[in-house]
Amino acid sequence: PSDNDLKNIHQFLLLMIEFQQNNTKYPSSLPGFITYCREERDQDAFRQASLEDVKAITLMTIHKSKGLEFDNVLLYWNVSHTHRSANNELNAFIIHDKAFRHVQSYLLTFNYQDLVPLSSFKEFTELAEMRELLEELNNIYVALTRAKSNLFICYSYDRVDGFEALKEKTTLNIPVLIAERIQYQFVHQGAWHEYDKNRQAGEIGQLLRTAENPRPADEDKSIFSAHNIDQDFRKYLTSPTEPFSQHLNWKTAFLEQNSIQVGNAAHYYLSFIRHGGQDEKKTARRKTIAFYGTLIEESTLSLLIEKLERFVDSHPDIFSMAWTQVFTEFTIFDADGAEIRLDRIMVDQKNKHIEIIDYKTGHLFEPQQIEEYVSAMKALPTVLQHQYQVTGRFVEID
Repeated sequence: PSDNDLKNIHQFLLLMIEFQQNNTKYPSSLPGFITYCREERDQDAFRQASLEDVKAITLMTIHKSKGLEFDNVLLYWNVSHTHRSANNELNAFIIHDKAFRHVQSYLLTFNYQDLVPLSSFKEFTELAEMRELLEELNNIYVALTRAKSNLFICYSYDRVDGFEALKEKTTLNIPVLIAERIQYQFVHQGAWHEYDKNRQAGEIGQLLRTAENPRPADEDKSIFSAHNIDQDFRKYLTSPTEPFSQHLNWKTAFLEQNSIQVGNAAHYYLSFIRHGGQDEKKTARRKTIAFYGTLIEESTLSLLIEKLERFVDSHPDIFSMAWTQVFTEFTIFDADGAEIRLDRIMVDQKNKHIEIIDYKTGHLFEPQQIEEYVSAMKALPTVLQHQYQVTGRFVEID
């Protein structure tokens, strides 16, 4: 729906053309192209297209913002020092050579990471802490350099006694040190205001606005014309011919949709039941919970399954071992080629009898529908050849 989406589609088509014309490393096939995309994904050609022309707010992490720039950036920054517990974890300390090609030494600990700095192996933790500090410093550098015109910073901390107390009780916390330096610059310029210990603010300076350089109207069109892409997607958008007379009752809509889902879950459960044995019930319960567990409330789903188990037990004529073959959720086609989906087909090969069962979870029955099912079944060559008697009926699941 946005210009940026079209840019990324265009970029993807360029990748396909590049692969088709210049590829010598990968097989010239769809699996080869997928392998190419997977192995080359860190290259510049695989980065998202520029977001300059998209008039929207982009929310992303610092890692996702690498390599991107924006006119205006709002950085939310929690500078509180957090120490992750190492209990019940396997911790690895590794020392490489200067070129990071070989492991010179390593140390594995389980649940004793805090003791390593007090031992003769403290070098391991010192190097690990240094790497973490450098990585954190790099992340902060990325965060502070994404803005081309205006950078707004909002930093928070978990201290009820104010930022000054946080600085005093923190040892080598890079975010706190940089936040302190930013605060110092504002204070030095007389642009810092303190409302209370936990609410301080610097004045907003001059906002810079990037001059817009409109492109020729036909420029984008020429890019996409080679790939037969209709860029003017807005002409396909339509407006309602009449204004909405009333608001949609979301509660009613949800209850109606939920009722449909419950009916679907009942059919899904019964699709695993042939003769109603305990193993079949166990499998049906497990499959239904796995498929509908996130769509239907737990208590509702549990009551439904219990009701279905009682339904199976109360219909021994349907779930009888006398039916030598049982097919559930089975598709046949009528004489006109129309597809018919049958809930349950039961075959008694000894007595040459086929019965069709159509489960109903609502109150609307169409008697002619079961007649259509029976007629379509009777017309099947196998049924005609073996002269089966075919019957059908609705069975209501209360």
